[in-house]
Amino acid sequence: MEKSRTDGVTDGRAATAARLIPIVEQLRQDALDLERQHISDLEQIDLGHQASAQSLLHYVAVRRKDLRSVQQELAGLGISSLGKIRIAHSQHAG
Repeated sequence: MEKSRTDGVTDGRAATAARLIPIVEQLRQDALDLERQHISDLEQIDLGHQASAQSLLHYVAVRRKDLRSVQQELAGLGISSLGKIRIAHSQHAG
């Protein structure tokens, strides 16, 4: 049975997604690692501003890398920009 064009597109998208998953997971890990490196700094920030400080650290960690090609591939999959990334974390990632 011959694959239809749609199956080929779906297979290609699945392969792209499978290849990007570990890249995105590493970005998340890098963000959490940077947060851990600055735990003592975060503890000195008023509780009302800690979440913003954590978000800033996550943003810096992600932006240390040139992600243009990753963002293009994610966009091709219908996933929005990494510029809106939110790193799920508990109080002071640990």
